[in-house]
Amino acid sequence: QVDLLTERRQPIPGRDGRFDLQFAPYESRLLVRTMSSALPRSPSRTVTLDGPWTVALPDANLVVAEPVTVETEWTDRRSWEARLLYRIGFTLEVDGVPDSAFWVMDEVQHYVQWDRLKVLVNDQPAAFGPSPIIDPALVAADLAGHLREGANRIVLELDHTDYMNAANLFDKRRAPAPVVRPRVLGRFVVQDGRISPMPETITARCGDDLAQSGYALYSGRAVYRAAIETDGGALQAVSFENLAHHAVVRLDGTEIGRTLWRPWRIECDLPLDAGSHEIEIEVTNTQANQMFEEPRPFGLLGTVSLEFGT
Repeated sequence: QVDLLTERRQPIPGRDGRFDLQFAPYESRLLVRTMSSALPRSPSRTVTLDGPWTVALPDANLVVAEPVTVETEWTDRRSWEARLLYRIGFTLEVDGVPDSAFWVMDEVQHYVQWDRLKVLVNDQPAAFGPSPIIDPALVAADLAGHLREGANRIVLELDHTDYMNAANLFDKRRAPAPVVRPRVLGRFVVQDGRISPMPETITARCGDDLAQSGYALYSGRAVYRAAIETDGGALQAVSFENLAHHAVVRLDGTEIGRTLWRPWRIECDLPLDAGSHEIEIEVTNTQANQMFEEPRPFGLLGTVSLEFGT
């Protein structure tokens, strides 16, 4: 059993194939693995891969403005309809304009329909649309088209009307509108709070923590590729010293297996011709980095071993 919040693992005792399990109410999954009762084969040779690897990160990265830098303002515009203006603003530092950058928001869908929500990027209005990241039911403001190198001022303004409680709204300490956090997702790297375009690939070795390479809040796939030379024979197993958190292995474009938990090992029986082959390892971490906004280590965090037989 794995606690995704703390990553603590513990075995579940059972008897005669029966296990008493307790599930959390959110994102609970039961994963079952069957293993052959046959004795494992002894490999005739083992090849250890340490890198370098060519790594692609095809999913969206996340940058969150530090709370102390976000300015929030409520303006009570007392009039016949008692409208309230909710405004938040922050600065996004850009070293190179990325291909995509979206401010993804929840609980604002009705305000967009009513034309009561506005996002300004350097005083230019950003377009709204379904979020291309996470969930299309969410609203996303497209920031990339108005970004420029250097400091970019981003402001959200929301008009809210509360006919029944406007007179004593602040006395009741009742929030009249959703509090929208500045979470910006897109194809960029984050270094010291500044964003720049995400490269097509980066170079990494086994043991390198990708969270420390500008992808601290990245939740998604990291695709490792490398060329290997073999003398022929059959590939019997692929094992990992450590990784975070799941891996799919392909050889010459064909999937040979996947591993979801420790021990990180994929057994197979794949004859290989002598010569050069491409190995691809797609590592996927959990949503913890993005959801909890914590830079948890991910990627190939240890060496990869290929076991060959005759």
